[in-house]
Amino acid sequence: MAINYSHPKQKVEKLVLLKNKRVIFISNSVIPQKDAGGGSVVVYRHLKRLKDAGHQIMIIYISSSPAFNKSFPVEFDCICLNKKNWYPPLRRRTPFLTNVRIYFTLHSLLSQVKFSSEHDILLGVLGEVSNLLMLSIKKLFKIPYYLFYHDDTIFNRYAKLSLLTAEHINKILKAANYIFPVSDSLTSLLKAKGINNAETLYPIPEGYGGPFKAHNNDSPNHLRFCYAGMIMMHVHFDILDNILQAIHQFDGSLYCFTGPLDEFQPKYPENIIIRDLLPTINQLQSFIINNIDVVIVFYSFDLQHEPRMESSFPSKFIEYAQLGIPVLLIAPEYSSLGKWALKNNWISYVNSDDPDIIAGTLMKFKNEEYWKKCQQQVLEHINNEFNPDLIHSNFMKKIVNSSAFNV
Repeated sequence: MAINYSHPKQKVEKLVLLKNKRVIFISNSVIPQKDAGGGSVVVYRHLKRLKDAGHQIMIIYISSSPAFNKSFPVEFDCICLNKKNWYPPLRRRTPFLTNVRIYFTLHSLLSQVKFSSEHDILLGVLGEVSNLLMLSIKKLFKIPYYLFYHDDTIFNRYAKLSLLTAEHINKILKAANYIFPVSDSLTSLLKAKGINNAETLYPIPEGYGGPFKAHNNDSPNHLRFCYAGMIMMHVHFDILDNILQAIHQFDGSLYCFTGPLDEFQPKYPENIIIRDLLPTINQLQSFIINNIDVVIVFYSFDLQHEPRMESSFPSKFIEYAQLGIPVLLIAPEYSSLGKWALKNNWISYVNSDDPDIIAGTLMKFKNEEYWKKCQQQVLEHINNEFNPDLIHSNFMKKIVNSSAFNV
């Protein structure tokens, strides 16, 4: 049952990017798509808003496979730069060859695109080898570039797997006109490295304009929970099973939209309903509104196998919050999500993976007053820092007010 509360809308200052701009997104791993996950859909939403505001959007994708044939969003201009057979390999230990590879890629791009310092800006994702291409374009044409920073792959242990050297990263960071980290932890990492042209920008959600759900008075004793997103196999199996053990204590149900979990052997399989990921975010929104009492977002408590939890921020949290349904957060206090929950006094936050402790919080949702307090907290955040219009406005403000148009 849904109740027709008016959807909170904070008044957002309207900013217009300078006229006749072409926004060029360059990547070697991310293709912006409407119903994809993670960084892909986040980038798409910003680009779509830019296009709706009257700006031309171009996507340049660098493929390492000559046989690359992936679907691009039809509403944007797209160019795929395929690797030639004679291109030198990308190797972290041979940065000279990486630079030569970027030179050839740039030459191929310049045969297809005419850049303009007056009309173009560049967007990318920090940590990709394509950042070097953006760096080269800026040096040649004085075109500003901006970077989303979704996951820390340049400072933690994942940096060892990167194709970029520390020298490459340093040059990319210093030349960037502005960087948009997804969490305060990532922003702090940059500040510690002397990079001050950065500010936290939460992942922009789809938004939701429909009626909000009321407390389930018909069957309050059988709570229905939902998790939708990636399950990192054995990294998340332990915490997922602990959540199920907690739900089993009062015979609740967990709907898990993540695809097949063939290797997952829960202690109480009767309490989980595993479904394939739904094709669109709108379908997921509709299911949650009509069937779910509480949404769950969790991290594992195994830092060794999930080091990104220290600095990343789950976009699914902000996505679910748009529906005005209570969101239970389960994460260690040292994780970026845990730190956020403590800083914001999140009512439904659990800092332990102990099934009994989790169950203690889960059972509180049977109480209508507690459920409504959690819902009100969600509504307050989607009217402020989780408001998609405000997130995009903050993104635009930094682009318009940066020194990009004075280069």
